[in-house]
Amino acid sequence: MTTNSLLHHETIIIGAGFSGVGLAMRLQQQNHSDYLILERGDDIGGVWRDNTYPAAACDVPSSLYSFSFAQNTHWSRSFSGQSEIMNYLKDCVDAHIPSHKIQLNQCVEAAEFNQVTGLWHVTTANKAIYSCRFLISACGQLCQPAWPNLTGSERFKGTQFHSAQWQHEHDFQGKHVAVVGTGASAIQFIPEIAKLAATVTIFQRTAPYVLPKRDRVISQVEQKLMSRLPKLQDLIRKAIYTKNEFRSLYMGPLKAVLKLYTLRWQWFMHSQIKDQEKRHLLTPDYVIGCKRILIANNYYSTLNLPHIKLVAEPIKKVTQDGVMTESGKHHTADTLIYATGFKAADFLQGIHIKGTSDESLQQQWHQGAYAYHGITVSGFPNFMLCYDPNTNIGHNSMIHVLESQFNYICDYIDQIKNRNINYMDLKADVESKYRVQLQKRLANTVWQQGGCHSWYQNAAGTNTNNWPGMTLSYRLKTKQIDIDDYHHY
Repeated sequence: MTTNSLLHHETIIIGAGFSGVGLAMRLQQQNHSDYLILERGDDIGGVWRDNTYPAAACDVPSSLYSFSFAQNTHWSRSFSGQSEIMNYLKDCVDAHIPSHKIQLNQCVEAAEFNQVTGLWHVTTANKAIYSCRFLISACGQLCQPAWPNLTGSERFKGTQFHSAQWQHEHDFQGKHVAVVGTGASAIQFIPEIAKLAATVTIFQRTAPYVLPKRDRVISQVEQKLMSRLPKLQDLIRKAIYTKNEFRSLYMGPLKAVLKLYTLRWQWFMHSQIKDQEKRHLLTPDYVIGCKRILIANNYYSTLNLPHIKLVAEPIKKVTQDGVMTESGKHHTADTLIYATGFKAADFLQGIHIKGTSDESLQQQWHQGAYAYHGITVSGFPNFMLCYDPNTNIGHNSMIHVLESQFNYICDYIDQIKNRNINYMDLKADVESKYRVQLQKRLANTVWQQGGCHSWYQNAAGTNTNNWPGMTLSYRLKTKQIDIDDYHHY
């Protein structure tokens, strides 16, 4: 395949969410300005573009949810909403990324490495072909909505949609709504639609732990103060980061501390829910932290409303006008919302990536995705990942992890260019040793010992998503590459 010089770039980034935008900004700062972002959607933003359901907001404090090299001093709340986060990302793009470096509506379908030229050839759905020296996936873990396989859903005559594909034109006034799922999105939008709907029936598979959300308005005075005193904002940011960082110990070696969080949850739930039967339905059967801990101030109180019904019985099928549970009880509905999360363990599905062997990346990952430091994979030279296998965290800001990955990727590129190397490929034994050590550490965490199955794991129960430690330890491990970890060509 010949290289079309008009479509060649040193670096191609797949995805324009937080990972893609942040990496592009860092590349720009490091004088690696020959890059292109290919985004499948019609706008930037990734998960924050797609999830526009009512009351969509972040569960990470606003002060931590911006890049350290592009901090935002104008957050209006201590936990920012979807539109404000989108505006922040757009401001980053407008200020730091030239418009021609992002191509929207370019869905990458395949990428193949050429060992002779040392280049990747990337093909999009509209048959555009690009070449690049460095290929970086910034697709992330939460980009593919998970639809439950419910019998009869195709026969439902009402309106149905996934929470990540919200239909804003749908009028909830007087509707009978069925919500499948009680995860992070559901606990945010249920209190909002409850204000309009005639009835809301919530189908809960497993009860979540819900803690109060310490959210408040950030005044104009505070915003101006942060803007004028950046060192103060940085100090507050570091203080919140440090406090949150210790929570990682509770997921591993200090799991006993989780009992205190259980008591806090119990107090909160009991203060909101007085009905004994409902309390029983809302009590999880696993250790707190095994699944994602949720935060909301109005979810439990909404469940007390007379037109809200909580159903903990498994769904048998969807009918033309509602949902039937295993006991045969029928729940009438004209609106069906799937709040069933994402295919978080199905990394890079829909993109055929072929490296130096006959096996594609998906074939190599058939028993579970993995990557060295969550960034590189043996057999796929000059290919790197952001927010992919085993880099998710549940205790602090993901932005800190992303910036660690940016450091590693930039150093990787620098090492190749400074040493006049064509490309590098991770050594198989380095990768294998890392995988064994990682899974050994994960085995001692609440995610594996807490008695639940979550989106942190694949179907076989392997934890393919989480990092088993502090973000600080991850930062130290990814500060720079070890050149001896790689074959040089």
